[in-house]
Amino acid sequence: MRRRLDLLGLRRLESGRYGFVVIEVKLGKNGELSEAVVEQLEHYVRHIRGHAAEAYARCYEKTYAQKRRLGLITGDDMPAEIEIDGTEVEGLVVVGGYTQEAMAQAERLRASHPKLRVHVFRNSPTGDDGTLVGD
Repeated sequence: MRRRLDLLGLRRLESGRYGFVVIEVKLGKNGELSEAVVEQLEHYVRHIRGHAAEAYARCYEKTYAQKRRLGLITGDDMPAEIEIDGTEVEGLVVVGGYTQEAMAQAERLRASHPKLRVHVFRNSPTGDDGTLVGD
């Protein structure tokens, strides 16, 4: 079975270097929002960290530099080039949905895997405090 991760992001480390964030996106009513998503994340994190850290890091450093030069990444606070520590890899599950079922699925996942990062993306323009997101 071929596996494909949903998203691979970067996060800035305290050292100023960058690390990878493996992001799996699931709908709240998706049956994979259980042990299957945890197994997926663990597989991708192990693969990048243990088997391909240097290759992923060099590829993403090159891609970042190209996008910066092309003006696709802008901002005075954004460096021309970055350095990635390919062994710094973490997983994140993003749950899409606004139903009670989605919230319950996310809570079950958090309860069974307390160290797993889970973020619920609600299909709503307002945050938990009722204010418009982005204000």
